[in-house]
Amino acid sequence: MTTTTRKVLIISMLLLLGFAILAFSAASAPYFGFDLAISKAVQSYKLPVLSQYLYVLNWIGYNPQSYIISAVIILFILLRGFTLEGILSLVSVLASTFLGRYFKALIARPRPDASLVQVEEILHDLSFPSGHVLYFTVFFGFLLFLTITLLHPSWKKTFLILLLASMVALIGLARVYTGNHWTSDVLGGYLLGGGLLGLTIVAYQIAANHSQTAQRTPKH
Repeated sequence: MTTTTRKVLIISMLLLLGFAILAFSAASAPYFGFDLAISKAVQSYKLPVLSQYLYVLNWIGYNPQSYIISAVIILFILLRGFTLEGILSLVSVLASTFLGRYFKALIARPRPDASLVQVEEILHDLSFPSGHVLYFTVFFGFLLFLTITLLHPSWKKTFLILLLASMVALIGLARVYTGNHWTSDVLGGYLLGGGLLGLTIVAYQIAANHSQTAQRTPKH
């Protein structure tokens, strides 16, 4: 394991620890004081272009489109010959889906109430952590890592980096803007998602290094 891989692993563990602490607190409170203040502040701004982009991000994160988009991207990666990258992308989707549902059921925190904030769409499932944020951070975050790592410098690479980075960064804002999540739900999604993303990157680096070592080893 390289020094860089160890650092990523340590950061992942710290993020997961932060998630555990936040989850413990969220289990005993429907929302925190700062949640309501931030939601009201975010929803007070009406920026047409940004608002439309936030709605698009929200749409991408719902089923069945999230499954379809993920499947198409993973299939494309596999068909291009990136087997390890495709497998780990699939694992990241499955892991984020399973853990998101597990922790939602475990914490059992209700969604923001329409009497407190503006709610664009009434959802009847649970709120912590944000499944959208978790999915975007793990899946699109790993795609961002692969883009930075594997693609040669070009305008296409720059465009993909900006697109993927904006998707991961703004999905949290989108969930608060539409009233579907509290800020602490979003933070929980980023912490858990960041931890899982880090572990995915560690697994990728270990597997890639092992493969390179095996290729360099002469066969007798």
